[in-house]
Order: sequence, then structure tokens, then C-alpha cells
Amino acid sequence: MFLASAGNNRSDQVEYITPERVALDKQQLELLEETITNLPPKQRRVFILRSIHNLSYDEIVAETGLSKAGVKQHIVRALATCRLAREANETGQDVDMRKHDTSKRPLYTTTRAV
Repeated sequence: MFLASAGNNRSDQVEYITPERVALDKQQLELLEETITNLPPKQRRVFILRSIHNLSYDEIVAETGLSKAGVKQHIVRALATCRLAREANETGQDVDMRKHDTSKRPLYTTTRAV
């Protein structure tokens, strides 16, 4: 059986890797992928450049032509959308991200899963 550290090296922080844990992690990755795919194009591009390609804000500014404040705003909104999707999933709510306009102040539509 494999062990995975859940943070630091304290023995009470160790979790066993189980089939259930692998399935949960896979589900969370699929949710994140779907959420990122449904971000508005500019927001998605900025988020991917920062989160996946590890570009600095200045590098993203040079790549996209956006202002530094605009880059930060896109990242904050993308993170808020990802957090909303995760929280809704954890509480059993469905969120239709297509109804969620992240280009303005976030307004979230949630429905209880049946």
C-alpha cells in the first residue's frame, strides 16, 4: 500500500492512497479542467499562462498586451470561478458556469443536485 504526505512530514498528516481517493482526485481534476475550459477566452489564456506555464505578470503583459491590472483581474476572477466550482461540487450543488459571466462582478447561479 502506498502512502502520500498531506502537507508536512508529521505522521498524523499521512494519507493512504486508496481507489476511492484516486477516483475523488480524478473527479476533482475533471471538474477543474471543465471549469478552465469554460472560462472566457482572455481569462482562460491568462490563467493558463500563469498557472500552467508559470509566466510572471510582466511576461503575461508582454504576451497578451493587457495591462498588469488587467492580468491580475483575470487571474483573480478565474481563481474565484474555480473555487466556486469546487465548493459547489463539495456541497452537492450544480453550477452552470455558462450562466456565470466572469467578465463582470461574479454573480453565481447554483441549483441543488437531485
